[in-house]
Amino acid sequence: MLTALARLPSKRRSIFRGVKKELWLDYPEGKVFIWWGFSSCTSTIGVLENEHFFGKTGERTLFKIKCTTAKNIKKHSFIVNEDEILLLTARQFEVKSCLNPGNGLHIVQLKELKPKFDLLQPVSIPNLTVQSNISSQGISPPISGAMEAQFAATQATSKFDIPDNAEWTQNGVTIAGSHGQGDATNQLFWPHGLFVDDDQTVAVADFGNDRIIQWKKDDTTNGQVIAGGKDQGNGLNQLNRPTDVLIDKETDSLIICDWQNQRVVRWSRRSGTTQGEILIDNIACYGLALNEQRYLYVSDTKKHEVRLYQLGGKNYTVVAGGNGQGDGLNQLKFPAYLFVDRQQNVYISDWNNHRVMKWTIDAQGRCCRRWRSRLRE
Repeated sequence: MLTALARLPSKRRSIFRGVKKELWLDYPEGKVFIWWGFSSCTSTIGVLENEHFFGKTGERTLFKIKCTTAKNIKKHSFIVNEDEILLLTARQFEVKSCLNPGNGLHIVQLKELKPKFDLLQPVSIPNLTVQSNISSQGISPPISGAMEAQFAATQATSKFDIPDNAEWTQNGVTIAGSHGQGDATNQLFWPHGLFVDDDQTVAVADFGNDRIIQWKKDDTTNGQVIAGGKDQGNGLNQLNRPTDVLIDKETDSLIICDWQNQRVVRWSRRSGTTQGEILIDNIACYGLALNEQRYLYVSDTKKHEVRLYQLGGKNYTVVAGGNGQGDGLNQLKFPAYLFVDRQQNVYISDWNNHRVMKWTIDAQGRCCRRWRSRLRE
């Protein structure tokens, strides 16, 4: 992907990224840091005034970024009317100023710096011939050709080969629970979905205890409750039968399927957090997935469909199901957990149909003709 993006022209311009968090505290004036991760930005600040993205009230951090290597990916964006600019990973910035105009808004001004050496380089690609029909593989040109070439050039080195005679240990290792059913910090009660962070911290949706509990790599004796655990209820400090959880690394927060409360909530991972906020309501959510462009996939067990949201937004696109419950190839019946690969194919555990389904997208970013998506509010 990095090689493909490198082939797009770089833009020297000012761009904006807004986050509904107090992130400005981490960016004092004069700080030089590396921006890791791909981040979706915009060149039009007016877009951020939408309450779904940034809003006009509450604690907010607006990054005004003067960059030299950003990529305009409007032609390849899920939302075609948005002037989306992609800030690439491994870029160095300096904090030029941090302003506080009031009303909960803080503006952090960043300037991109040229590092002394390249922090990350695209894979060098020889003169490869790319077939002209690659766009039919599900990626919009011109990115498709570069990505296809990259995969062809790096397949041998990026593939993890498992020897034919490989053997696994016959016994697993318990990393959480195993002290019987209960609500102590060394116990679990019907654990459901989980997420493993880069440091191998495991966040678990502890379904029967109405909480999210995390277990550190080097401490398998006791977990730490990081969301809920305040009895069953619908308060912002409570959960009711959580089924899945993921970690949003960009905002250092948890995104949780609060199933019986029919909502998706977000909890900050910062110390002292006592309650979450509602991202999506009126949805019988069960499974979650977040792609690299920060679009959120959510399964709805009541509508028997999988929805795609821009993170923080309320509008959605149905990407699978939505044709009533059933066992047809255009139907689902209690869709539970999800996985989305880098080509945006969606894999669904179709619980009551006792099957796993794969739903693909075409080059225009829509569901296949047989399962055409619908934009809803």
